[in-house]
Amino acid sequence: MKVRALVSMLGFALSLAVAAPAQATVINGGFENNFSGWTVTGDGYLVTQTGNTRTRHDYQTYQGWEGADVWFGSPAKDGSTFAVFGSYGNESSGGVTSSLWTATNQYISFWTAGNYTANQGNNRAYAEILSSTGAVLAKQYLNSYNDSVWREFTFDLAALGLNAGDQFSFHFEDGYSWSVIDNIAESGPALPGGNVPEPASLALVGAGIVMLARRRRQR
Repeated sequence: MKVRALVSMLGFALSLAVAAPAQATVINGGFENNFSGWTVTGDGYLVTQTGNTRTRHDYQTYQGWEGADVWFGSPAKDGSTFAVFGSYGNESSGGVTSSLWTATNQYISFWTAGNYTANQGNNRAYAEILSSTGAVLAKQYLNSYNDSVWREFTFDLAALGLNAGDQFSFHFEDGYSWSVIDNIAESGPALPGGNVPEPASLALVGAGIVMLARRRRQR
């Protein structure tokens, strides 16, 4: 291959790497792949509902208590599986923290329900956006509900100072009582800050650089 042709190919590959849009990296936001990509603490478990039949995964009874999903009458918000906190009865505790995700869109939304009473103060359930170092960028306590209605809550990543390509994680913590969560997803316009190169394009650029170096060495 002539050097000029190789340079042309390298330039094209570099343009692809720069222009390629970043892909959203929310991993398993609907818990359809069990708790893959999540760190679970406390008494969390998963429920899969097919029609009127519910299956509890990794659930253990505690002093005769039923799982918290007996108080929740709705199916999953998205797909067939959702996360539940309350396998130890009404006085439950626990949470989930995602792996590091790469910011691409402006909003992170999630759907939740549960027994969130206002008089519990800071013991209410809440969600957080954490930086790549674990610093709390935003914290949202959930309002006072005790029903089977899914409600959507949203974080504005742009307002938190995140740009495209920045890493963050999502954390949900159950309060004093029971809660469920599902369908955590990115949405909205693309964040500013440039594009994240695709690995395949970067590999092509790297191969071109190596070939150029060998060609020059042979001349």
